[in-house]
Amino acid sequence: MNEIMSAYHSNDNSRISWAKIAMIEEASGFIGHMIKKHFSAFSEEYYWDLFALGKIAVLESMAGFNVEKGTLTTYFTTRILHNMSYYVNTETNKSSAYYSANMNKVRSALTHFDELMIHPTAMNLSEYTGMSIRRIQTTLELLNAVNECRFDTNAELDALMSQHAISAEEEYLKQEEHQILFNALNKLNKQDRYILCQRYGLIDGQEKSLPVIAQELHISPYKVKSSIENSIEQLKNDPELYHIASC
Repeated sequence: MNEIMSAYHSNDNSRISWAKIAMIEEASGFIGHMIKKHFSAFSEEYYWDLFALGKIAVLESMAGFNVEKGTLTTYFTTRILHNMSYYVNTETNKSSAYYSANMNKVRSALTHFDELMIHPTAMNLSEYTGMSIRRIQTTLELLNAVNECRFDTNAELDALMSQHAISAEEEYLKQEEHQILFNALNKLNKQDRYILCQRYGLIDGQEKSLPVIAQELHISPYKVKSSIENSIEQLKNDPELYHIASC
């Protein structure tokens, strides 16, 4: 990333062009992830439009990216989301009469059940509106996407983004804390570190039970439990970890 930004800020047009291409390649996976996470209901029809808008957001704001103060994902998230949300907002405001009619029917049904203090199932909504369950499910997905992505003005969207944006300083501190934890874990022996990471999902976010870890390592659950207790005790006595825990 340092090499890309160094080339981007050079006076060499060929290096600048390379840097833009390289940055798009670096950001492509993240752009795709954002489409699937925030705009799944629109991805089948608008995926490549949204992807192009994500790339435009990266290129338009690339000049302000500082590798020392933040990560690619932290810096570009709000900019990409802003472009995509504005587009989705515009497209949903131009929904066909068919989709608009379906959404209005489901909204009316939801209001009806809400007044009765009933949380309706897809079957309830289907019986009330006369729509198929499949159409109900599709319409609910569209309604959820519209509710998440529609904003009356750019200022409203910007205000929402600023509430959730992580500052460069916060990002730096988070990275520093992660590094301290990583250093502390590296002080454990290999097996103890592996057991602790597996138990609390520190590698892939998936926590494993004592019996599962024991079976994997061909040791007893008691030994796994003892290893975890000893590791936690050792981490408690790490001065750097103690410092960030007490802040």
